[in-house]
Amino acid sequence: MSAEEPRKRLRTEESLTQTEVEAYNEKPQEANDAVNAESQRFYMTEEDAGIETFLNAKLPAIDGILKARFTDFMVHEVDSKGNVVALTDMESHDPMPEVEASSSAKEDKIEKESMAPPSNVTSKGQEQMDAPIASIPLPSELKEFIPQDAASQFFSSLQGLSLGKSTESVVLESSKFSSPLDKTKRTLLHQLIREHFSGLESTTTQDGSFQVHKSTRSNQLRPKRDARLSWKALGGEYCHFHLYKENRDSMDCLGKIARLLKVPTKLLSIAGTKDRRGVTCQRAAVRHVRASRLAQLNAGSLSNSTYGFLLGNYSYENFPLKLGDLQGNEFQVVLRDVSTSEDKIELCMSSIKEHGFINYFGLQRFGTSSVGTHTIGIALLRSEWKKAVELILSPRPEHTGPVREAMHIWHTTHDAEATLKILPRRLIAETSILETWLRSGNQSDFLGAFQRIPRHLRSIYPHAYQSYVWNKVVSWRIKQLGDKPVAGDLVLESPTDNQSNDNIPVDPEAPDVVEDLPQTSKPIARRLREDELQNYTIYDIVLPLPGRNVLYPENSTFDAYKRIMSEHSLDPCQMARKDRELSLPGDYRKLVVRPKDMEWYTKKYDSLEQQITTTDKDELENKLPTTTDEGKSRALVLKFQLPSSSYATMALREATRGATSSGDQRFLMTNLRDSSS
Repeated sequence: MSAEEPRKRLRTEESLTQTEVEAYNEKPQEANDAVNAESQRFYMTEEDAGIETFLNAKLPAIDGILKARFTDFMVHEVDSKGNVVALTDMESHDPMPEVEASSSAKEDKIEKESMAPPSNVTSKGQEQMDAPIASIPLPSELKEFIPQDAASQFFSSLQGLSLGKSTESVVLESSKFSSPLDKTKRTLLHQLIREHFSGLESTTTQDGSFQVHKSTRSNQLRPKRDARLSWKALGGEYCHFHLYKENRDSMDCLGKIARLLKVPTKLLSIAGTKDRRGVTCQRAAVRHVRASRLAQLNAGSLSNSTYGFLLGNYSYENFPLKLGDLQGNEFQVVLRDVSTSEDKIELCMSSIKEHGFINYFGLQRFGTSSVGTHTIGIALLRSEWKKAVELILSPRPEHTGPVREAMHIWHTTHDAEATLKILPRRLIAETSILETWLRSGNQSDFLGAFQRIPRHLRSIYPHAYQSYVWNKVVSWRIKQLGDKPVAGDLVLESPTDNQSNDNIPVDPEAPDVVEDLPQTSKPIARRLREDELQNYTIYDIVLPLPGRNVLYPENSTFDAYKRIMSEHSLDPCQMARKDRELSLPGDYRKLVVRPKDMEWYTKKYDSLEQQITTTDKDELENKLPTTTDEGKSRALVLKFQLPSSSYATMALREATRGATSSGDQRFLMTNLRDSSS
């Protein structure tokens, strides 16, 4: 089966509603096709993603259903110091202001002090004004546009104006700039003036010059009445917190938090994305927002279940978070409806704990659509822009409701405007392409339309192809060469657990919150010699993700790379591209991973609705799951840690020997509900 032909799977969701069918009354054939499509669905399977074997093929299979409830899959981030991130405290604990707002006498005193001559003010801002002009840094974004001598003269004049030594407006002529300042750079200069010189207002004239004069607003100095501690006194200008979420995507939560705070999403940062289907807790950070303000969001979340998140465990730091700032994740997973005997469970779990599992990229890496993200990546790496765009816009069996109707309009009329009126905005790639064509009127500009897709989403496609090749090669390597090192295999010169660009798990449906992937140093690999094989194990061996800057094994494994990629007319040794985004450097990934701190137990329960484990929210509310020793069903509860970019579903696949796709799990769940009803 080729990578471009995903296996057909039975759909288990509800049939079309009467309203949806009626939408096609004027098109009886399309209605029949839609209803027929709803009776079946195409899912990416493990084989389609190159996941073809097991580390220990002789282990017994543990039957069970994964993610029957979203509380059956819990993920807690493990931070860069090895601490498990959990929500244990939702209070802000911000220091109280020293000034009592109810005391009018004190307020009058502060008001008088704020209106006193500037020489008597001892605020941080005044200290900056009194500082030598040379100590006021010019942002790097402005240095190449504003000469240093012009900046120094401008700041010197502003200091005199702010201190009352002058009353004349100060002007920085646009002729002094090496080239005109765009909006972003003008904003930076305005912010710089406000930060270092109080009592001044700056404006931009028609010709692009900057004019600064004394402020006439009576409340200009009012911020000096704020007796709260400065960011420096608090510990830093970034408030770090724990983000607990239920059945919601990480990026979606950040977008919601930003809207509630009324701040740009770029002020928020996280160390890694987490699964939507589950209960997760991870670190997050936001700039220039206090913990007390964040804590206020919990009230709305507790009263409105659609929020899906809670915040807590606040601290202040001098730095944001970057993708990859974590050691890994701790998983607590429940498999329901388990009938496997205890001795077989023990045998299987003990083997995985001791020997590990193949470190495949899970199906999440390839999206949830019948068109895998890696197939689009193939087209891009072959510079087939038209094919890539057509794949993104292709009608798919899983399309329902407004999405199906929008795609029908597009493929029958090619009317971008009419399609966009119906197409849900969550389909970011499709929306970006159609909006570009609507603006330009040129529906043959496939490259231009593709480049309007948010950058982090564009990068997913070629990275998914790298993952596909890696999965195919590691399947071949384990089946043909076994689980022992062989001469020519690769090991890392400087082993590191830090994930680099190509291993960042990114949700292809996430909004454009993260502007770029982190830039991290790539580990250096070398080939093993025959005389040193006894010093290494399979846990030391890495395989490269194909790229322009990686070393390949010097054995038959390299032939597997060439053979697999030649099926798509690609060459592992020819990965450089003119387009920087497609000129992938490559990376290295361990063949086999062993879970850390792995433990398991079985538990009885009575119904599918019964919660078996305790979430962070439950513990804060002192809620305990109901337990019984006489339940009619049995569940297997597993707890273990994995390094970043390793997939828990692949560890569970080694145990269950079953399919891990959401479609397959829903199929099992439907059968279970039918049998119990």
